[in-house]
Amino acid sequence: MQQSPPDLIGLLIILFAGVASQEIANATASYFAIIMLATAGAFLALSSDPEPRSNWAALNFISVRVFVAVVLTVSVAELFHRLLPWATPRYTLIPIAFLIGWTVDFNAIRSWLGGFLSRVFDKKAGL
Repeated sequence: MQQSPPDLIGLLIILFAGVASQEIANATASYFAIIMLATAGAFLALSSDPEPRSNWAALNFISVRVFVAVVLTVSVAELFHRLLPWATPRYTLIPIAFLIGWTVDFNAIRSWLGGFLSRVFDKKAGL
């Protein structure tokens, strides 16, 4: 049987299992990885911001991205797995969480997604 390659989630499971039980490690490692990578992406987005933000504005910026990543990452990874069966959620969680954290303008994404869904529904309705 071929072993899966080591990854961030596997490393976190090993570390958490040393502190807590294996069951807790399995349940929490993926979400901890999501939080870590969304935070890293948000810091990267903040570092490219031309004007400095206050501490509270920066904390708000990071918190929103981490919250959105925790809420959406698993669902988006499962959706990718349904569309592309070789894209296992365990490995797609990491780049998805990072990209959500790195997103600077959610309004642009919302506009693009709304336009895309509108075109799909209009096409299905025959308009």
